[in-house]
Amino acid sequence: MTHSMTRFGVGVAAALVGTLQILSVVQVRDHPYAGYLADSSRVVRQVAPGSPAERAGITVGDRITRIGSIAADDTRAFDAQPRAQIGESREIAIDRGNQQVVAHLTYEGLPAMGVIGYLASSLTGISFLAFGVWAMARIPRASTTLLALAGIGLGAAFVNMPYFESPTARAVQDALLVPIALFGFVFLLHFTLVFPSPKRLTASRFALPAIYGLPALIAAGYLLAAWFGGGRSNGLGASLLTAALVVVILAFALSVVALAHGYARATSSLRSAWGLNVLLASIVLGLAPIIATAVALIAPQVMLPGSEFYDVVWVLIPFALARAAILQARAAAPGQAGSR
Repeated sequence: MTHSMTRFGVGVAAALVGTLQILSVVQVRDHPYAGYLADSSRVVRQVAPGSPAERAGITVGDRITRIGSIAADDTRAFDAQPRAQIGESREIAIDRGNQQVVAHLTYEGLPAMGVIGYLASSLTGISFLAFGVWAMARIPRASTTLLALAGIGLGAAFVNMPYFESPTARAVQDALLVPIALFGFVFLLHFTLVFPSPKRLTASRFALPAIYGLPALIAAGYLLAAWFGGGRSNGLGASLLTAALVVVILAFALSVVALAHGYARATSSLRSAWGLNVLLASIVLGLAPIIATAVALIAPQVMLPGSEFYDVVWVLIPFALARAAILQARAAAPGQAGSR
């Protein structure tokens, strides 16, 4: 009964996240496009050539102070207003040095390359979700259940935020997806600590509190901040979002280390039988876009050609993880350590 309830709960969560992904794909043609990117200080870092922003006269280095009638730093009011419609014009107030400038920006639909990149991101999220659930459905066990939960969370991390007219629905979506994505990476870490064979530290009674304690506190705090104070819009919510990002990066890095440790300790025959060689190659290829991400963080004004498609190679990772988990479950005899 417990296993059936667990699988049912995983299925419901997967259906919810999958539905959001499908809704975002259906709405892709209605997504407004401005053509500029601004940092957390609302300073413009990128302006796409030929975009509405460029035609409106917005340039790199401009600081956005107002969009329409709403101050740019009033994120709660900004998040509550209706999304811009394609063809709609809004007044953008800009601080350009000591000069105050007003630009009139008319939103367009996503360009063809943007649509393809948007769909590629959705495909990545759906792949994490689908392959994890597939592994659990084929071989129901603790490790594949962890992989399915990780897939749901990582799938949520790639959700392109479908639009709802209700500000409350948008706020709930935002508030829930952040903790779900956070726990996706935590579940991934837990999975790598028991796959392809349990690591020694998992035997400690402090293992589960160490893995889940801090993320649980961050998630609970973020939900409370979203309920009482506007989530990421307020100081506490923003701080907790930053803490969640740090945990995500740390959990992902430790997951890679744990997988490398499991690969190194497995015999060459087990690496082949369990699909670890394919998994290693897929991880190397899948992590290649991190180089582009690092470039964007260090030099945000640099626009790498085709960067919107780089994330699609992430699809290799969930496929290889699910395949390896299934092969390991089938090939490993009960009690077999699978390591030197």
